[in-house]
Amino acid sequence: MLYRFDECELDDRLHQLRRKGERIEIEPKAFDLLVYLLHHRAQVVTKDELLDKLWPGTVVSEAALTRCIARAREAVGDDGEQQRIIKTQHGRGYRFVTAVIEHPLEPETAPTATERALSPPSSRPTPSGCPSTIPAAGVAQQDATREWPAPVVVAISGTVQYLSLRLPAPSASRSSPTTARRVWRRPA
Repeated sequence: MLYRFDECELDDRLHQLRRKGERIEIEPKAFDLLVYLLHHRAQVVTKDELLDKLWPGTVVSEAALTRCIARAREAVGDDGEQQRIIKTQHGRGYRFVTAVIEHPLEPETAPTATERALSPPSSRPTPSGCPSTIPAAGVAQQDATREWPAPVVVAISGTVQYLSLRLPAPSASRSSPTTARRVWRRPA
């Protein structure tokens, strides 16, 4: 669902927040808090409910929730003084108070989990030492890379892990590397 409020646009499927058309980096907990308050905007959400939903099975102080609220307010251009979007109901909890327009995403425009997995990463880091792109032979430089499909990465890493567990380690007691022989064993 796409939610528009104030100067913001929130896409809960893609976990993205935009303000004035610019993508806003927001911590995952602050985003989850914003989505939860948005979904429950018809009521005051208690601090205990937020703590249970955002940190299930974890003991955290109210200070963590207060910091999370502050980060969510900052992301949407609100603050504790004005409280135009997230209002504190003293002694009760918090409430999302600004007008919201909901725009359902059409099924064909909403990416599936597979499409998201195969789409190019926007800003996610790659593990060090692992290339995120491979060169395509005979293609102009601007088109010289394409993403590794997720199933290929999973298959390669699974094969490497399997072989590393099955191949015998080289013996340190051998005197010369030229006389060393690998002994292949059939997996049990």
